[in-house]
Amino acid sequence: MRNTSSLTFCSTGSAGTLSVGQKKEFLEHLEKHTYAKSAEICEYVREKYGVVYAQAWRIF
Repeated sequence: MRNTSSLTFCSTGSAGTLSVGQKKEFLEHLEKHTYAKSAEICEYVREKYGVVYAQAWRIF
């Protein structure tokens, strides 16, 4: 088993730009659809709402 105690998630992103209604609609969508990769979620949001989110992951 891999030791994950040295892994750290760092998020330095800004506040989201979806409206309250869009967030509600998006969460309802996620309850019904499963995505294998976060890039797929970013693409869905870009196509559906015209909002671009980028992936930013670092492991130390």
